[in-house]
Amino acid sequence: PAARFIMSRDKLIQSLRNVSLNWNINCKNILSVGSRDDRELDNIQAIFKKSKVTGLDLFSASKRIVTGDMHNMPFEDLKFDATLSIHNQEHAYDPKKSLGEIFRVTKKGGLIAIEVPVNFEPSATDRVDYKNLLNLITYFPEDSLEVLWSETFNRNDKDKANLRVIFKRK
Repeated sequence: PAARFIMSRDKLIQSLRNVSLNWNINCKNILSVGSRDDRELDNIQAIFKKSKVTGLDLFSASKRIVTGDMHNMPFEDLKFDATLSIHNQEHAYDPKKSLGEIFRVTKKGGLIAIEVPVNFEPSATDRVDYKNLLNLITYFPEDSLEVLWSETFNRNDKDKANLRVIFKRK
């Protein structure tokens, strides 16, 4: 199960690279929300070789990861060309605020890449079921995003599904 989870995370990172190339969107400065350790940052760096990659998490096992809360990010407005949030938005206490922070720190014309589980029973740790792409979009300002790529797929380990999406911030 752990190997499938890791490969799943890498799939969104690779899809972000493909979208950035296909749409000619420069990703020189990338934020990874909820990265915890260097593994995810290393994978992003391997795919975006010339980019500066920054991590953000409540707890940091690396000096490359800024300690901070996704509900109140310690970054200036419009700082990042691309922001990734892989399997952490379901843990949000206030999804409108955490997704609003992602929107705030991503440059206009930049990319927002999100992967979340969908269609599950919320719990004490997995608090938010975004259900589908159309529902996820409602957490952002109206008419502020363009969907460039998305997919929903069933996970092999359970009857749960995952949603992956890449938005362009208008």
